[in-house]
Amino acid sequence: MILTLFSGLKESVAQRRWMPGGTPTVCRLIETLDAANELALCFTLRRVSLGFREVELPPLQIKARLESPPAWLGLFGKASWYLGEALKIGRVWRHVRAIRPDILYVDRANSWVAGTLARWSGIPVVYRVMGISDDLRACVVGRHPRNAIQRWMLRAPFGAVICTQEGSDGEAVLNALLLPSVPQHHFVNGVDWDRTAAAMDRPAATGVVVLFAGRLEAMKGADEFLEAFLTARSRAPGQLRAVVMGDGARMESMRARVRSADAEGDVTFLGAVPHSTVASIYQRADVYVSLNRMGNLSNTTLEALAHGCCCVLPEPDDSIPRDAVTRQYLPNGTVVRIPSIDDTEALASALVHLAQHGAERQTIAARGQTAARAFIPTWSGRIAAEVALLRDIAGRGHSAGHG
Repeated sequence: MILTLFSGLKESVAQRRWMPGGTPTVCRLIETLDAANELALCFTLRRVSLGFREVELPPLQIKARLESPPAWLGLFGKASWYLGEALKIGRVWRHVRAIRPDILYVDRANSWVAGTLARWSGIPVVYRVMGISDDLRACVVGRHPRNAIQRWMLRAPFGAVICTQEGSDGEAVLNALLLPSVPQHHFVNGVDWDRTAAAMDRPAATGVVVLFAGRLEAMKGADEFLEAFLTARSRAPGQLRAVVMGDGARMESMRARVRSADAEGDVTFLGAVPHSTVASIYQRADVYVSLNRMGNLSNTTLEALAHGCCCVLPEPDDSIPRDAVTRQYLPNGTVVRIPSIDDTEALASALVHLAQHGAERQTIAARGQTAARAFIPTWSGRIAAEVALLRDIAGRGHSAGHG
């Protein structure tokens, strides 16, 4: 597995112990393959070296390799990015030749590595997309040299492409970028159904608890959520409380906005929360809000549905496209929909309405939980399906990429 060192695993590397946060699919896949003694793991870093090239991550059995850019790379100005990609390709390829794996699993942030290895390494490559980002959409028609190189890299003979079905409606973008012969697999992520709570069994709390979960970034609609909540709070004093679970670039700005509104007693920032305690947060929430500009069938939405939260989502946007598949899985009556992510007035009104109409809120939550059971797999089933696919591709060898 060749993965960028995403934020949820930086703490694991810093502490030299496996303590994953975020991106649960990849983390669970790492744990499953490690337990079966079928894993070699390489993290690529965007910044200069941490001072070591390998790290143990107990209780995992493996040592993870770290590939980072050299300190002098920044001296090359605008060319640094391209030179960095070339150096990364060379270093990763040398590592691959040394260990000779049966299959390579490469994430979207390492697409130039993936395209190069798929063409010339002789090893089947699975290209892993967590969702369709703006840069992938731009790649379809963009004229920047990066876009052109990216398009060429993605026309490689991959063994398969695995895309998370998280509302970003990836089929259209991937159909435009990939070879027609490359198999695509779109998976909805899983939940631990045996740990979820019934929709009606909410712990007693002062006021209706509204949860926002995920990275606190502009792309996730974090600021829009906070503005809408503060408006709703002013209209329904003492009836609403917000819990914000996650960390990110907008954290300090959001905290400052809460202080300026004198709302610290009604808004709780939890920061990053370990996987082991996430379920208890959902069980305490009555309403969950998702305003993700990429798509709103993310892991956090799946967890909220499974735990019986009343979910508030934006209407699908067919112009992007976004959330067409979300609408298929969650028809009217199973969630509350607002016209758009930017319509903070509509979100504020929806929160006040849900706070003041408990029976309606519980009915929608129950419908959402019932709908979720029909399409969200267990985590064990979800990971088993991906492992079976990887073993099948590895067994078929390089010809798998030519369908």
